[in-house]
Amino acid sequence: MSEVELDLIGKSARILFHPNCGTRCLIDLPQLERLGGILDELAGRSDLERVILGTARADMVLSGPPPERFAEFADAQEASSYAADGQRVLARLAALGPTTIAFLSGHVLSGGLELALACDLRLASGRPGLRFGFSDALIGLSPAWGGTLRLTRLLGPTLALEMLTRSIAADAARASAWGLVDGVAGEDELLEVAERLGSPRSQSWPPIDRLARVLPPLRRLVFDRAAKRAACGGLGAPPELAGRLVRLVELALIWSPDEVLAQEARAFAEGIHSREARTVREAFLAHPS
Repeated sequence: MSEVELDLIGKSARILFHPNCGTRCLIDLPQLERLGGILDELAGRSDLERVILGTARADMVLSGPPPERFAEFADAQEASSYAADGQRVLARLAALGPTTIAFLSGHVLSGGLELALACDLRLASGRPGLRFGFSDALIGLSPAWGGTLRLTRLLGPTLALEMLTRSIAADAARASAWGLVDGVAGEDELLEVAERLGSPRSQSWPPIDRLARVLPPLRRLVFDRAAKRAACGGLGAPPELAGRLVRLVELALIWSPDEVLAQEARAFAEGIHSREARTVREAFLAHPS
């Protein structure tokens, strides 16, 4: 069985990710290439109303590659190509004609959340204890597949920076309150809830974020404050990475999507072999808990 499976039911298509590491599906380029092939198949279908992405098991973790994967890149060019390849697949998902719905029934982290953010709607299971977030900073890296762009434009810079620089994850209730997910639903009511929502909720940024987007002096204040907060340490991003993340989130407000994605790939590649990232990654692998 393929790790990424397509199931067609009436006017709906389901794309299911199967576990490839215990109870986890670790998304890497082979899984994204398979997803790209499925998207090619679906792009020619005029009869589909919705495409649902989810996991084959409710208790699965959907995430990006394991930390040791990032030590395999030979150089920055290979890392940049890896980021760009993933970005292209998720851009095709974001541009798909039918409504795309990510059903988050287990923990969804890093690359898994980047996949979900490329969908039109995100519905979370009501199972207790679920977490949705970016853990990239814990291994000294920034997102590679459009996470900074889509998260910032969805939640606004303040929450995006909290999630990215401090590795803050949200449960289903908090994710719904933030606007990260559009609703909470059980497997048996997924389609009903999705049809009731119809389209993504309107943007509900905090007032200071809305003003910062159009007032450069206030934007500078917001991002200076974010940089200082990110530098406080704890579980947050190390200094060089924090600076890159703050800059990427700021650019997501003022640059075009293509420009931000190119910068995101560049920032990922620059960080992959930095001394700071290697040190953080080695420490994480030595004490993964």
